[in-house]
Amino acid sequence: MSKHHVIPSSRGGQKVVTLPDNFHESWHTCFQNMTPKEICIFVVKIQNLMMQRLGGEITWGEINGLINQIKGGDKND
Repeated sequence: MSKHHVIPSSRGGQKVVTLPDNFHESWHTCFQNMTPKEICIFVVKIQNLMMQRLGGEITWGEINGLINQIKGGDKND
């Protein structure tokens, strides 16, 4: 078990919940240090991108660009 900040501590979060280690690690692999609101936006945007790219590929660069766009405040759909 490990402690997880609901809002990342690097972004001022103080509330903590305990999670199984493997889930906690996977969470940060997928969502890095996004806030819960940013994660919701990311899930919708990445799903839209996957639907546009059926049969194609999505690169880590595109995924990281999307994360940076969301974290940067550009939350337009």
